[in-house]
Amino acid sequence: MIKTHVMKTQFVLLTTLVISSAVVLAEDLEVLQIKQKFEPGQIEVKAGEPVNFVNADDVKHNLRKVNPDGSKIDHGVQKPGETITFSFDTPGANQVVCGIHPKMKLEVMVK
Repeated sequence: MIKTHVMKTQFVLLTTLVISSAVVLAEDLEVLQIKQKFEPGQIEVKAGEPVNFVNADDVKHNLRKVNPDGSKIDHGVQKPGETITFSFDTPGANQVVCGIHPKMKLEVMVK
């Protein structure tokens, strides 16, 4: 009887850990900036879902969010190693560009 109780407790703890990990992973969407490119180059998110932008490059970047209506929000200069987090609230085709490196573009489809 005690052995069965211990096994049930271990199963519940393991299940809780697995579910907790899945929730954290779902909320921590990460986009790298490396070799003056976004990796991946295209993502899909739910409106309001946060995205972490990690500068894994050896140069500064300047993140600018471009909304479907063309309006832009400048998130400032990002030094190597820094992370900037923001979300997308407007459904449709959004974009993130680098104000320093014009060829850097990330396509963001917001549901």
